[in-house]
Amino acid sequence: INFNWITIFVNDMKASQMFYGDYLGLAKVEEFPAGPDMTIAFFQADNGMKVELIENRAAEAAGKNPDVIIGVAVDNFDELMEKAKVLNAFLSGPEVLGEHLEVFYAMDPNGVSIQIARM
Repeated sequence: INFNWITIFVNDMKASQMFYGDYLGLAKVEEFPAGPDMTIAFFQADNGMKVELIENRAAEAAGKNPDVIIGVAVDNFDELMEKAKVLNAFLSGPEVLGEHLEVFYAMDPNGVSIQIARM
């Protein structure tokens, strides 16, 4: 099985694109309207994994995201942890999982938890 993308229904497309693009450093590969009240954007990681952001202004459920934790491994762990604190996106950590994996948790603008691991 290959994971191709994770879909997140977002409340604020601009803030979400800043978080995934500017903060996490994912490359924006596509953005398009999917109807009069819907916008979709794809961001891609170095390993090919994609995050699909969907803003559906007409749907009442647009503000109700599934309970998702997205895991990423980064070289700039300490830098991102400090940036998360400045952005009020920091949730918890750092902690060590399985005696070797150091992680902290941040939250994107939509309330989705991001588990950030030191490479």
